[in-house]
Amino acid sequence: IIKDYDESSITFKMDGELKDIVQVEAMFIEVPVYEYEDSQGNVYMQSSFEYLNTYYSIDAMVEQEEFEKILENIIIKNA
Repeated sequence: IIKDYDESSITFKMDGELKDIVQVEAMFIEVPVYEYEDSQGNVYMQSSFEYLNTYYSIDAMVEQEEFEKILENIIIKNA
């Protein structure tokens, strides 16, 4: 999702449980880590954040520790 206007925003409600806040050092931001369970009992990790006027959402069916490693190593370059 690209943020077209400076005053635009996105609001959403996470049904999951906030598990941690991860520091993404390459981008100097903190991102929340949520855990949620679907109707079939599968457990997912989820995180959403804004960077360079773009909104990102990442979902994965992995352990929390592995998910946090993924987030900590994200690098988004401004072209």
